[in-house]
Amino acid sequence: MWLMLQQPEPDDYVIATGESHSVREFLDVAASHCGLDWRKHVKTDPRYFRPTEVDVLCGTPARLARGLAGLRK
Repeated sequence: MWLMLQQPEPDDYVIATGESHSVREFLDVAASHCGLDWRKHVKTDPRYFRPTEVDVLCGTPARLARGLAGLRK
C-alpha cells in the first residue's frame, strides 16, 4: 500500500491473489474459526441475484506487480 501512495500519478490497482474462491468457501472457513455453522445464520434471497452474473471471477495482481516493481528497494 505504501508503494501505491508513492506513485507520481494516482491509479487504480486490483489487490488480489490470483486465486478464485466462492462465498461459500469463505463462509466455511470464517464460521469454522468461530465455531459456528454459517447455514444457521445466513439467508439467501433470490431477489438479489444478478441475472447476468458471470460464473467465475478471479482478480490478478499482475498490473500491481508491474506498476510497483520499480519502487521496490
